[in-house]
Amino acid sequence: MHRRLVFVLAMFGMVIGSLSQVAVAFAAGPTPAGPTLPAPTHVTTQAYAPGEDPARVIVRWREKAVVTGFVVQRATNYRFTTGFATFKVPAYARRYTLPGLLRDKKYYIRIRAVKGHARSGWRTVTETTPE
Repeated sequence: MHRRLVFVLAMFGMVIGSLSQVAVAFAAGPTPAGPTLPAPTHVTTQAYAPGEDPARVIVRWREKAVVTGFVVQRATNYRFTTGFATFKVPAYARRYTLPGLLRDKKYYIRIRAVKGHARSGWRTVTETTPE
């Protein structure tokens, strides 16, 4: 009888201990989203629309971290909610030409580095207009 009581009390203590750990973890708030990477640096754009060819914007950047790729986004407003498109770029690239742009249209461009589930913050370039 004594052993059963000790066992039950021990199990009860483990449950209470586990619950208190959960309560502490809950009170601490959500866990961070995971590791982050440094954003690409020296981001520049070159907009052009030669002759009758479609308008283009070349995005160039430098990267200090080892990454698995980049994400380049373009939009027609600074909030990235209209005219929005996303392009995945391989890790070895340090430039990307945005396709399908209109002449005399203002575009906003941003880029981030990717490594597995880790993401850098966005590096946003001010607007650019192919002319």
